[in-house]
Amino acid sequence: MLALTSPSAMANAKLEIISGTHSATVTANALGVATFTGNVGSWALTLTSGTTFPTLGSPAVPTLDIASLVGSGTAPLEILFSDDGYTHAGVAALQLHLNVANNLQSVMLALFADANGDLLDTTGTAVATASLAGSGSVAAHGLITRTGPYALTEEILITPVLHKKASIVSLDGTVTVPDGGLTLASLGSLFVVLGGVSRRFRK
Repeated sequence: MLALTSPSAMANAKLEIISGTHSATVTANALGVATFTGNVGSWALTLTSGTTFPTLGSPAVPTLDIASLVGSGTAPLEILFSDDGYTHAGVAALQLHLNVANNLQSVMLALFADANGDLLDTTGTAVATASLAGSGSVAAHGLITRTGPYALTEEILITPVLHKKASIVSLDGTVTVPDGGLTLASLGSLFVVLGGVSRRFRK
Protein backbone atom coordinates (compact mmCIF):
# COMPACT_ATOMS: atom_id res chain seq x y z
CA MET A 1 0.00 0.00 0.00
CA LEU A 2 1.34 3.43 -0.95
CA ALA A 3 1.24 5.95 1.92
CA LEU A 4 0.58 9.52 0.81
CA THR A 5 1.34 12.63 2.86
CA SER A 6 -1.52 15.11 2.79
CA PRO A 7 -1.03 18.89 2.90
CA SER A 8 -2.77 18.95 6.30
CA ALA A 9 0.21 17.08 7.75
CA MET A 10 2.20 20.28 7.41
CA ALA A 11 -0.54 22.91 7.59
CA ASN A 12 0.96 24.87 10.49
CA ALA A 13 3.41 27.06 8.59
CA LYS A 14 3.61 30.58 9.99
CA LEU A 15 5.10 33.88 8.85
CA GLU A 16 6.06 36.46 11.48
CA ILE A 17 7.45 39.97 10.91
CA ILE A 18 8.97 41.83 13.87
CA SER A 19 10.38 45.33 14.31
CA GLY A 20 10.99 46.53 17.85
CA THR A 21 7.79 46.00 19.84
CA HIS A 22 5.67 45.68 16.71
CA SER A 23 4.86 42.39 15.01
CA ALA A 24 2.48 40.68 12.59
CA THR A 25 1.85 36.94 12.28
CA VAL A 26 0.16 35.15 9.37
CA THR A 27 -0.75 31.45 9.14
CA ALA A 28 -0.16 29.84 5.74
CA ASN A 29 -3.08 28.72 3.63
CA ALA A 30 -3.68 25.18 2.35
CA LEU A 31 -1.06 25.74 -0.37
CA GLY A 32 1.63 26.50 2.22
CA VAL A 33 1.70 30.22 1.37
CA ALA A 34 1.50 33.09 3.87
CA THR A 35 1.47 36.72 2.69
CA PHE A 36 1.58 40.11 4.43
CA THR A 37 1.19 43.67 3.18
CA GLY A 38 1.27 46.66 5.50
CA ASN A 39 3.30 48.40 8.19
CA VAL A 40 5.31 46.83 11.01
CA GLY A 41 6.89 49.49 13.20
CA SER A 42 8.73 51.93 10.94
CA TRP A 43 8.73 49.50 8.02
CA ALA A 44 6.29 49.76 5.12
CA LEU A 45 6.14 46.47 3.20
CA THR A 46 4.43 46.17 -0.17
CA LEU A 47 4.42 42.37 -0.08
CA THR A 48 6.19 39.79 2.08
CA SER A 49 5.50 36.10 1.63
CA GLY A 50 6.56 32.72 2.95
CA THR A 51 6.12 29.58 0.85
CA THR A 52 6.55 25.89 1.69
CA PHE A 53 4.85 22.49 1.15
CA PRO A 54 2.81 21.63 -0.88
CA THR A 55 3.74 24.51 -3.22
CA LEU A 56 7.46 24.05 -2.54
CA GLY A 57 9.12 20.88 -1.27
CA SER A 58 7.63 18.14 0.90
CA PRO A 59 8.26 16.56 4.32
CA ALA A 60 11.07 14.55 2.68
CA VAL A 61 12.40 17.56 0.73
CA PRO A 62 12.36 20.46 3.22
CA THR A 63 12.00 23.81 1.45
CA LEU A 64 11.24 27.26 2.87
CA ASP A 65 11.22 30.52 0.94
CA ILE A 66 10.85 34.12 2.14
CA ALA A 67 10.35 36.81 -0.51
CA SER A 68 9.80 40.52 0.06
CA LEU A 69 9.12 43.33 -2.42
CA VAL A 70 9.65 47.06 -1.89
CA GLY A 71 10.24 47.77 1.77
CA SER A 72 11.74 50.63 3.75
CA GLY A 73 12.27 51.42 7.43
CA THR A 74 14.66 52.80 10.03
CA ALA A 75 14.77 50.01 12.66
CA PRO A 76 15.96 46.39 12.46
CA LEU A 77 13.41 44.11 10.80
CA GLU A 78 13.15 40.36 11.46
CA ILE A 79 11.21 38.06 9.13
CA LEU A 80 10.56 34.48 10.29
CA PHE A 81 8.96 31.63 8.35
CA SER A 82 8.51 28.22 9.91
CA ASP A 83 6.93 24.81 9.40
CA ASP A 84 7.12 21.38 11.05
CA GLY A 85 6.82 17.71 10.17
CA TYR A 86 10.11 17.44 8.26
CA THR A 87 11.58 13.97 8.24
CA HIS A 88 15.00 13.84 6.54
CA ALA A 89 18.55 14.52 7.61
CA GLY A 90 20.90 16.04 5.06
CA VAL A 91 22.82 19.07 3.91
CA ALA A 92 20.71 22.23 3.89
CA ALA A 93 21.46 24.79 1.18
CA LEU A 94 20.79 28.48 1.94
CA GLN A 95 20.60 31.15 -0.76
CA LEU A 96 20.06 34.88 -0.21
CA HIS A 97 19.43 37.34 -3.05
CA LEU A 98 19.19 41.12 -2.47
CA ASN A 99 18.27 43.65 -5.16
CA VAL A 100 18.84 47.43 -5.02
CA ALA A 101 19.48 47.99 -1.33
CA ASN A 102 20.28 51.37 0.25
CA ASN A 103 21.50 52.34 3.74
CA LEU A 104 21.86 48.73 4.87
CA GLN A 105 24.37 47.61 7.46
CA SER A 106 23.59 43.95 6.81
CA VAL A 107 21.00 41.38 5.78
CA MET A 108 21.37 37.94 7.36
CA LEU A 109 19.71 34.66 6.45
CA ALA A 110 19.72 31.90 9.06
CA LEU A 111 18.19 28.44 9.48
CA PHE A 112 17.24 26.79 12.77
CA ALA A 113 16.07 23.21 13.44
CA ASP A 114 13.90 22.35 16.44
CA ALA A 115 13.46 18.76 17.63
CA ASN A 116 10.33 19.68 19.61
CA GLY A 117 8.50 20.95 16.54
CA ASP A 118 8.24 24.51 17.86
CA LEU A 119 7.48 27.06 15.16
CA LEU A 120 9.13 30.49 14.84
CA ASP A 121 11.80 29.40 17.32
CA THR A 122 15.35 30.71 16.86
CA THR A 123 16.63 29.05 20.05
CA GLY A 124 16.90 25.62 18.43
CA THR A 125 19.94 24.21 16.64
CA ALA A 126 21.53 26.80 14.34
CA VAL A 127 22.12 25.01 11.02
CA ALA A 128 23.77 27.75 8.93
CA THR A 129 23.88 31.49 8.26
CA ALA A 130 24.66 33.74 5.28
CA SER A 131 24.84 37.53 5.11
CA LEU A 132 25.16 40.47 2.71
CA ALA A 133 26.06 44.13 3.22
CA GLY A 134 24.45 45.27 -0.04
CA SER A 135 22.96 44.11 -3.32
CA GLY A 136 24.08 40.68 -4.48
CA SER A 137 23.78 36.96 -3.75
CA VAL A 138 25.36 34.64 -1.22
CA ALA A 139 25.06 30.94 -0.39
CA ALA A 140 25.83 28.74 2.63
CA HIS A 141 25.40 25.11 3.70
CA GLY A 142 24.77 23.36 6.99
CA LEU A 143 24.09 19.83 8.21
CA ILE A 144 20.75 18.67 9.61
CA THR A 145 21.37 15.49 11.60
CA ARG A 146 17.81 14.84 12.78
CA THR A 147 15.65 12.40 10.83
CA GLY A 148 12.36 13.83 12.03
CA PRO A 149 9.87 14.86 12.69
CA TYR A 150 11.29 18.31 13.36
CA ALA A 151 10.53 21.97 12.68
CA LEU A 152 12.56 24.41 10.61
CA THR A 153 12.60 28.18 11.05
CA GLU A 154 14.03 30.45 8.38
CA GLU A 155 15.08 33.90 9.58
CA ILE A 156 15.97 37.05 7.66
CA LEU A 157 17.31 39.91 9.78
CA ILE A 158 17.62 43.33 8.14
CA THR A 159 19.75 45.91 9.96
CA PRO A 160 19.73 49.49 8.61
CA VAL A 161 22.63 51.90 8.94
CA LEU A 162 22.17 53.78 12.23
CA HIS A 163 19.88 56.82 11.91
CA LYS A 164 19.28 56.06 8.22
CA LYS A 165 16.19 54.85 6.40
CA ALA A 166 16.97 51.57 4.68
CA SER A 167 15.20 50.55 1.48
CA ILE A 168 15.04 47.30 -0.48
CA VAL A 169 13.48 46.77 -3.88
CA SER A 170 13.37 42.99 -3.40
CA LEU A 171 14.94 40.16 -1.46
CA ASP A 172 14.59 36.41 -1.50
CA GLY A 173 15.87 33.85 0.97
CA THR A 174 15.54 30.14 0.18
CA VAL A 175 16.37 27.10 2.30
CA THR A 176 16.20 23.60 0.86
CA VAL A 177 17.42 20.07 1.50
CA PRO A 178 17.15 18.79 -2.08
CA ASP A 179 15.82 15.27 -2.59
CA GLY A 180 16.05 14.57 1.12
CA GLY A 181 19.51 16.13 1.12
CA LEU A 182 22.86 14.43 0.99
CA THR A 183 22.21 11.64 3.49
CA LEU A 184 24.48 11.18 6.44
CA ALA A 185 25.60 7.81 5.08
CA SER A 186 26.45 9.39 1.72
CA LEU A 187 28.21 12.25 3.45
CA GLY A 188 30.33 9.80 5.40
CA SER A 189 31.19 7.92 2.19
CA LEU A 190 32.20 11.21 0.57
CA PHE A 191 34.58 11.97 3.43
CA VAL A 192 36.12 8.49 3.08
CA VAL A 193 36.65 9.01 -0.68
CA LEU A 194 38.14 12.47 -0.15
CA GLY A 195 40.36 11.09 2.57
CA GLY A 196 41.65 8.40 0.22
CA VAL A 197 42.37 10.95 -2.50
CA SER A 198 44.19 13.13 0.02
CA ARG A 199 46.35 10.19 1.16
CA ARG A 200 47.31 9.33 -2.43
CA PHE A 201 48.45 12.91 -3.06
CA ARG A 202 50.58 12.86 0.09
CA LYS A 203 52.52 9.77 -1.03
